[in-house]
Amino acid sequence: MGVIQDIVTMLEAGGHGTFGTTIFVSTFVDAAPAAAVMVKVYGGSPDDLIGYEYPKFQVQVRNPSQLAAQTEIEAIRATLTKLNTTVNDTRWLRCRALHPPGQLGQEVVKEIPLWKTYCDFEVMKKL
Repeated sequence: MGVIQDIVTMLEAGGHGTFGTTIFVSTFVDAAPAAAVMVKVYGGSPDDLIGYEYPKFQVQVRNPSQLAAQTEIEAIRATLTKLNTTVNDTRWLRCRALHPPGQLGQEVVKEIPLWKTYCDFEVMKKL
């Protein structure tokens, strides 16, 4: 399976939401609840000759509460940063955060101010 499916599976298993309801891929949906999670994959390092790939992805959290957004992205970081785990029959040797969780600022959706936080990750997984 792909990286997106694996990440969504891990987020759901960690209690961070449900795909299509509070977890979204590539963009937030305006009709989504104010408290939501979004995952997007972007590039990564080249595959190596021994059968591993190194995709990178970002997880964003939005919430009306700045503290709740920060708490959730930190909990997601704890859920995703694992060593030697199998997700959807794919072996992930490592998932690491590339930096501490950060703030993206505030946006307004349907006249509701929402705080956004984020963290970028890199995975080492078996092809």
